[in-house]
Amino acid sequence: MAPCTAANLIDNVLSASNTPTKSGYNFTYTGANPNTADTVCTSDTTYTITAVPVTVGGTGNRSFFTDQSGIIRYNPAGTAPTVANSPL
Repeated sequence: MAPCTAANLIDNVLSASNTPTKSGYNFTYTGANPNTADTVCTSDTTYTITAVPVTVGGTGNRSFFTDQSGIIRYNPAGTAPTVANSPL
């Protein structure tokens, strides 16, 4: 089993920081138990990940949310999504 720092589950851009920007979206990961580098690790049993357009209407129109449930939700206005938004 690979350690959480070498599992190769996401690319280098998304793993570079806790709030990377890729393909016109700002991604944010928040874990319940982040390790000292604030990265996803096996000790995280709850987490949230959001993707919000850098420029709503320019780089994207909708924002996205997921958590440990695995359900992807979206906000059609492009503003900060939450667990209360509609699933895809």
